[in-house]
Formats: sequence, structure tokens, C-alpha cells
Amino acid sequence: MTSPNGGVPSGGLSGSGGMSSHARTTEGQWRDSIYSQVEGRYGKVNSFGDLIGQWILNMINNFIGDLLDALDGITFGIFNLDDLADRFRGTESRLEREVVRLDNRIDTLADELGVVQIATFGYSGRWWKPPGAYGDIVFDCIAGASGGGRSNNGGSGGTYRGGLGGWSGGWQKVVIPYDQCPPYIDIVVGEPAPGATSDGGHGTTGKTTTFYAPDGTILAQATGGSSVDRKYGEGNNTYRVRGGNGGGSGSAADGTSGSSGSFDPGGKGGVGSGEGENGASVPAGKIGVGSGGGGGARAGLTGNGARGGDGGWPSGPGGGGGSYVSFGFAGNGGAGAAGAGYISTRISDTRVVPPSVPAGLAATAVTGTTATITWAPSTDDFGVDQYEVLVNNVVRGYTEATSFPLTGLTPSTAYAVKLRAVDDNGNWSAFSTVLNFTTTA
Repeated sequence: MTSPNGGVPSGGLSGSGGMSSHARTTEGQWRDSIYSQVEGRYGKVNSFGDLIGQWILNMINNFIGDLLDALDGITFGIFNLDDLADRFRGTESRLEREVVRLDNRIDTLADELGVVQIATFGYSGRWWKPPGAYGDIVFDCIAGASGGGRSNNGGSGGTYRGGLGGWSGGWQKVVIPYDQCPPYIDIVVGEPAPGATSDGGHGTTGKTTTFYAPDGTILAQATGGSSVDRKYGEGNNTYRVRGGNGGGSGSAADGTSGSSGSFDPGGKGGVGSGEGENGASVPAGKIGVGSGGGGGARAGLTGNGARGGDGGWPSGPGGGGGSYVSFGFAGNGGAGAAGAGYISTRISDTRVVPPSVPAGLAATAVTGTTATITWAPSTDDFGVDQYEVLVNNVVRGYTEATSFPLTGLTPSTAYAVKLRAVDDNGNWSAFSTVLNFTTTA
């Protein structure tokens, strides 16, 4: 008779008819330790019998790999059996496919109301408010998607099941009036998230995308999709995309298709023994989310499950890898695409006059470590937004006032200060003349 949790006779491992409490504890700890080691390498096991089965299967695969290596040498590599041997051992090198993404770019489009500038960020960077900006400025902050899972548990559980497809990141949309928008915004874009590469593994969680004001205030933020928690990223726009699931047992031999993005259908699932198709990316100059990668196909009675497709840029989730049945390995999950940042601004040709150059700079209340810089206000046809202050040609800060305190200075040291003004439409004045002063001893 076997115990309920697998494979050890109730009277076994003991010279008498039973087992002491200490012996049972030791045996249980030993078994749990072995389970943990095996699961880390081969995936989840539910019983001692499963453990033995996994070990036997691994030994057979290694034996076949050694035999194919030997045959490859005999045939002088004509049949490329060495690569086949690596597939049985699970050590084959696979061509890594880069997640499709767009570089940072600026597109100018015309409509019935005038000109719209769309700044697209495929990687982190700084956006400057363009000259002539007016009306509302729209931020579209899109986080990265999660990668796809890998079979035989692959994030879904159950023998011979394909890996689960990933989840798209959140999409946060924020609207700010042009005269309340800072002169520049730093955009940190969530990077791509790899798919799972071990049995029972989930794809990596998608990365957060954030828009920061010059003072560090968060203007917009979206979180990445999570294959571990099985949820989409957070944001106020509810557009959601899934990667396709990998092929599994029964009627699910072929991978399923990823769900559609903003402009294109999802990547098709692998058929037969094929890999999942990559999701489609958003076209240049458009705003939206890429489609999900397709799930990889399940292997036949022997052989390896196929890899899931990568998600389309931005935030397209990866597809799940296909499972195997026997004498093979599961397919890896596809990669989740990076996030993106979009900023849309209306521009008017009549709003491009810059402010006057700041004048009358003076240094007051000068000590060994502090000073206050003052100046006369600039003028502008629509209004000055703020002033940029530079000390020794390094930006020290921004202010809406006509004075700026300097701290942390060094005694008996010469400093050079200049500044410029920016108006509500993003127009910059020329720099002022340089003010030179020296701190006290």
C-alpha cells in the first residue's frame, strides 16, 4: 500500500512494522528536498512515482543524445545529428528574435484644425515642449507586457499543457493644458520582458513606464502586465491584449492566436510543430498597443514543443510555449514587448514668438555658501511660463518667480550665472548676459 502523497509504503524504510516519528520526519524532509531539486530542473512533480519517471526520462534523453553524438562523428556530421542530440538534452542554442520596436521619433500630422505633433518614445528619453504649443497636451503612457509561460505546467498547471500567453501592460492617458505643462518631461519606458525558459515557469513581468516632471513629480504612470498574477497592467485606459496559449494535450495540439492590438490581428498560433507567430507592431506615427504573440504548437509523440511568438510593439504580450509528450522538451515562452510613451501637442504658427531676454541680473545676500539671484521679468505675447537658471553652464533649476536661491556654494569661489525664459507655448528666449560673482571667505 502506498501513502496518499506518493510512492512510499506505510511500513517501508523500517526494520519493524512501522516507523518512528523522527524517521518519518527525516524521510519527509528528504523527499521534499529531492522534489525541490527535481522541480527546479524538470518542472513540478506530484508524487515519488513522477519523480522516478522524470529521472528515467532524463536518463533516456541523455542516452539518446550521447548515441546521436557518436553517430554524428561516424557520419562526419553529414546528417547534423549533433544538433538533434542537443535538442534531446535541452541544450540547443536557439536564434533569439529581437522584440520589434520603434525608435524615438517625432511625426507632424495635419488635420482640419491645424498641425499636431506626435512624439513617440520606444526607449527612455526627454521630451521638450515644442514651440507654438497650445490647447491640451495628451500623454499616452503604456507599460511593457509580460512574457509567455513554458509548458508542461507553463503557468497553467497539468501534465502536457502548453504555457499560458502573457498579459499586456497598463495604458494611462493624461491631458494637461499647454500652459500647465512643464518645459520638458523625462520618460522612462518599460523594457522588454523575456518569456519563460524553464518548465512550469511564468514569463517575466512587464516593466513600468513613467512620465516625470522636472521636479520629479509623476505626471503619468502605467504598470506592466503580470503572468505570475495573471492580470493586465494598471492604467485608466482599459485596452487589453493577451498572448496565445501554447498547444497542449487532447485537441489543443496547435497553439492559439494572440489577441488583437490597436491596429492589427494577433499573431497566429503554431500549427503542427511550428512556432507561434510574432504579434504585429503599431505603425509609425500611430498611437496604440501591439498585438499578442501566438502560442507555440505541441510536439508530436516525440520531439520538442515549439516556441511562443513575441509580442508586437508596444506592450504586446508573448505567446506561451508548446508542450511535449515524450522524449523531448517544452518550448520557451515568447517575449513581451517594451512599453512606449506618446505625447500629442497642437502647434500654431501664430504662437511662436519667444519671450524677451531676461535682464538686470544681480546677486544679493551673498555669503560663503549661499546667494540669491534676481532679475527683471521677461515679457511675452501669451505669458512667461518659467525661467531656467544655469550656474557655470549647468542647469541648477527652474522657477516661475524672478529670483532664485543658490545653496551649497563654496567659500571664496567665483560663479557665473545666466538664465533664459520659456513661454506657455514652449518658445525659449536667448540666454541673458552672464552675471559673475564671488562668494565670501
